[in-house]
Amino acid sequence: TPLELDIQGKFEKGFFRDGNKWATCAFYRRFFFDMTCSYTLSPVMPADGGIQFVPQGASEVYNVREFAMTLSATTQGRVPVKLAQYPINKPKPLEFIPFSPVPDKPQPKSASKVDLPKEHTFERIQFRFPVTNNRKYDPKKQYRIVVDLLADIGGEFIKIGERRSPKVVVLSRT
Repeated sequence: TPLELDIQGKFEKGFFRDGNKWATCAFYRRFFFDMTCSYTLSPVMPADGGIQFVPQGASEVYNVREFAMTLSATTQGRVPVKLAQYPINKPKPLEFIPFSPVPDKPQPKSASKVDLPKEHTFERIQFRFPVTNNRKYDPKKQYRIVVDLLADIGGEFIKIGERRSPKVVVLSRT
């Protein structure tokens, strides 16, 4: 039975509504945002956890072991923009930490895949470099935050879906 994915992302901190614009964030290099990401599968996963994935246009079938989510950003033209995550215990890190797939926490062998977490909050995220200057709105400097859903097919994660945020305007000091 084919499964349908629904990937969601919700800004928890850092962004705010500004008139008709969905979200604006005044980043002064030191401000962060948090985003809670989740996914659902319909119909609900089978109790035995047996999920198979066939990439579009391919014939090979992959058994999915678990899922993971990643967070990234792009310009309106889909050019990647670097994000960084600051560990909570180090408010002023010396270097930025790139994102990598973060699988769900390991579960005991007896737990079925139905019980695995389907939500993750990315905390203390920041654009790596200032992106817009002088606190001026520039329609060319709009971004989208992207939540990717990945499937572990045996030591390798492959992207199986994404959700892009509405346009986001990011401002910074001069």
